[in-house]
Amino acid sequence: MGESNRRISFLEAKDAIEQSRCIQDLLGIGVMPEMDISDDYFFISYSHADYKKVYVDLIGLAKEGVAFWYDRGMTPGKDWEETAEHYLSKFRCRGVLLYLSETSLNSKAVLKEIENANLYGKPVIPVMLVKVENGLSSTIRNLVDSEEIKKRLLSALPDSLIYLDVDSSFKSKAEKFELAKDNASLFAYQLYTDFNTSNDGVAYTLMSVNDSEVVKLNLPTLVEDFWPLVGVEKAALANFSHLRQVNGPALRYIFEFAFYNCTALKGVCLHEFAYIGRYAFANCSSLEEVIFEKNPKDTSDYAFVPYRDSLFNRSSAYDDGPVCEIGDFAFYACMGLSDFVCPSRCTRIGKMAFNLCSSLSRIALPDGLKRIEEGAFMTCESLRKLVIPDSVEYIGPEAFSNCFSLESIVLPKGLKEIPESCFYQCSNLREVIIDLESLEKVGDSAFENCRGLILDLSSSKASVGKDAFRNCKNVVVSD
Repeated sequence: MGESNRRISFLEAKDAIEQSRCIQDLLGIGVMPEMDISDDYFFISYSHADYKKVYVDLIGLAKEGVAFWYDRGMTPGKDWEETAEHYLSKFRCRGVLLYLSETSLNSKAVLKEIENANLYGKPVIPVMLVKVENGLSSTIRNLVDSEEIKKRLLSALPDSLIYLDVDSSFKSKAEKFELAKDNASLFAYQLYTDFNTSNDGVAYTLMSVNDSEVVKLNLPTLVEDFWPLVGVEKAALANFSHLRQVNGPALRYIFEFAFYNCTALKGVCLHEFAYIGRYAFANCSSLEEVIFEKNPKDTSDYAFVPYRDSLFNRSSAYDDGPVCEIGDFAFYACMGLSDFVCPSRCTRIGKMAFNLCSSLSRIALPDGLKRIEEGAFMTCESLRKLVIPDSVEYIGPEAFSNCFSLESIVLPKGLKEIPESCFYQCSNLREVIIDLESLEKVGDSAFENCRGLILDLSSSKASVGKDAFRNCKNVVVSD
């Protein structure tokens, strides 16, 4: 709750809401339910005619720790529709709490939100403001006037949905909402599907999904209540063009081509020590968020075993705890990806791993990273600043070439070589912080056409390759 709400008791807020004449009466007096989208949250769908019951319910749910977003202070219109769809489609939106009444069932705006929920693979949890008799479909038929709206609602809200009574306790509802975050299959049909798994005697991996039009996958941490589900096999979900979200916080191994060309995929949640194979998310052009879960719930200790280490050419990968890497071309051409925080145990970023991620403006690299391979961040046109940790021992050729917006970069202490074409055509690059004492070589065309670069290498003994500073008028090198 916000500061003003903390000074008002639940009963005082409830009285103020019940005595108000309209929503506008509540603005600025500290009784509106407080939104929280800093972590997983629910989207609230309701009719303004029901605001008194809905707001009282939301205040009570907030006290139980339920986070949500709703149209606080907004008015209907195009801007509202676009804003609502934005918050509903976000990866951290884990479902829609739908307050159902005669008014909301006849609302075109509410209908649009329900249909968008299905479109983006969000579980819909009806909270009933009216009595349900003989199932949801019967209630819809009895209360909805428009035949068109009635038909669309019957398609979007099947009888198989679990619904809740608004008068049940806040704690009881909060517990069910928390369950919905982790197991959408209990609350939404068509959002979960059977999958085939393989078992090597240590752990399970996802081999295939029976429904190629699945929209959202909430993958369990354990199979058969014991064996950990730790990976997605090669090309298991490649070309699943309808898939929008994958939640697998226990997944440690994303093998090559696992999600290749999933063009509708917007959000993924994986284990913080995930190994991401070659082309795993390549051509996922809509991908916006990749979240690495630090403390996945109910993860068995078996998930920490050295599963298939031979595939990674590691004989003792887990001697010092789990490690991970981002494979070659792993996020190639993920043009919607704007922000990426590398897993804390990532030791290697593969060849062309983020090439053509044209919207990537921020990437956080962890201490412990050892290698950045050839072309890893080539043509990341929106990247402006980067700090490479001192643990990095190797940077490959063309690693940051054609990063046209790059302005500043801090290179690791102890780095001996800046390879050929490493910063080629970074035309806005002005500042490069280098350990001159350790630097031994600047490769051919390393900074070619970095026209704004200001750099003094006069005290360095490093060899300078052909065209290393071509068209760099403000660079001074030793004779």
